[in-house]
Amino acid sequence: MKKSNAFGMILCILLILFISSCGGDLLSTAGTGTSSTGGETGGTTGTTGGSSGGSGTGDTGGSGSSGGGSTTPSWKDVGSPGFSTGEVEYVSFAGDPNGNLYVGYQDKGDNYKGVVKKGTFSGNWAEVYKTTDLGNASVTVNDSGVLFAAFGENNYQPSIKEYISGNWENINGFPQESFAYPPKIRTFRSNSLYVLQIMNGNVYKYTGSTWEYCNVIGSPTAGNVSLFVREDTDIPYAAFSDSNRDGYVKKYVIEAVP
Repeated sequence: MKKSNAFGMILCILLILFISSCGGDLLSTAGTGTSSTGGETGGTTGTTGGSSGGSGTGDTGGSGSSGGGSTTPSWKDVGSPGFSTGEVEYVSFAGDPNGNLYVGYQDKGDNYKGVVKKGTFSGNWAEVYKTTDLGNASVTVNDSGVLFAAFGENNYQPSIKEYISGNWENINGFPQESFAYPPKIRTFRSNSLYVLQIMNGNVYKYTGSTWEYCNVIGSPTAGNVSLFVREDTDIPYAAFSDSNRDGYVKKYVIEAVP
């Protein structure tokens, strides 16, 4: 019995040593497998998420690549840049419901002539009017898509025109005061047109048949004038600076005579 017990104890010790030796390798192998699986899972998660790698249960999970892309806001040319002959001044801009764009300006590189060009949202600028002498141009489009332009042409004499089916038609009867500085022209609905003479602050309204004088905006002078017409009332508003460079906003009101 004593020999048997001693022999049994020896066998148990040997078995424990064997299991310990083999078990360590097995645990190491199992850990390696889990680590690899964790790393692969982590990498997959990171790539799908597009931001960061997932975590594995063994080794550190794989890192994912950044997803998406960043954009930088910027201004892009519409058509070919520099479509004028040279330096431009007094630029005005308008567009119609059909996707046409119009720009009016004075081209200093072309003997200070007033020019109107037509383009699209893709560019393709083409000249549709040019004064024959010193001049300037201001453009606007009414709610029916008709282009109107006010020109100081032939040494800045006033000329108001509308552009219909590729042809310019004069709107006669405008007071003959010089447009030495570019006029500002605004439209309201189909048959209402406003022209502002920047040099002296005079405003005129065209009702479809006659020109109505809307008086001078500021007294004694108005400079740096911007004109706005309220659509629901057809009342023009003007923001400007006076002779002292103070800022004002005024509206045109017809008051009853007492």
